[in-house]
Amino acid sequence: MLALPRLGCINLHASLLPRYRGAAPIQWAVAIGDTITGNTTMLLEEGLDTGPILLQQALVIAPHQTAADLFDLLAEGGAPLVVKTLAGLANGTIQPEPQNHAGATFARSSTAKTAAWSLPRTRPRSSRIAGAAFSHGPAHSPRSTAKS
Repeated sequence: MLALPRLGCINLHASLLPRYRGAAPIQWAVAIGDTITGNTTMLLEEGLDTGPILLQQALVIAPHQTAADLFDLLAEGGAPLVVKTLAGLANGTIQPEPQNHAGATFARSSTAKTAAWSLPRTRPRSSRIAGAAFSHGPAHSPRSTAKS
């Protein structure tokens, strides 16, 4: 299925891959206190968000912004990025670049318990992360997906 389209299957991911592979990259960027996030267009392959990078665009995260704010901004910026990606693939000006898998992190799904991570970054990091969200160990934080 992945090999059927002439230019490959394209995905728009709301992070600067390989950082925050997975379902909740925007929420994790806010929760961790990142100051920059962005969009990545990539070719799909069997792994989760592991395909070659096509284009990326960075976005500064302002201290007052929430995950909901960023979702809207990344969606608005992502649509033209997809159009630019498709045009570049069609005319041969974009070459897929493999991801640095050693720098990958996994952004596990957000839950009701972690939903408060969408709070603005003007609060201290410990306040942004609801209660003791990380007290359950590393399974609740972004984790490296690098192979040893």
